[in-house]
Amino acid sequence: MKLQMRQAAIDAINAVIEWFKELPGRVMAWLEQTIANVVSWGSNLYNSAKEAALNLVNGVIETITSLPEKVQEIGKNIVEGIWNGINGAVNWIKDKIAGFSNGLIDGVKAALGIHSPSTVFR
Repeated sequence: MKLQMRQAAIDAINAVIEWFKELPGRVMAWLEQTIANVVSWGSNLYNSAKEAALNLVNGVIETITSLPEKVQEIGKNIVEGIWNGINGAVNWIKDKIAGFSNGLIDGVKAALGIHSPSTVFR
């Protein structure tokens, strides 16, 4: 039993020594993997930023390119709006004149006591 305890202690000490011997290699492997991950992250970040910048430039160019068409459409809408407003005012004025004329004719008919002015003029 004494021999077995001694062998177990030697095995434990050897395992600790082996672990410490492998430690620098493990640390080095971990550092290499960490550096590789940082490089990969930086590369992905660069590519993402590059793509975002290209999308921004393309968006600005597209917006500037479409401006003349939009300005033309806005101008057309303004002219159509003014034209519709004028037409609406003309119709309103016609309605007011027609109402005034009808009121005048109704007033003359009432003053003469007739239903139709042609009866008096005849």
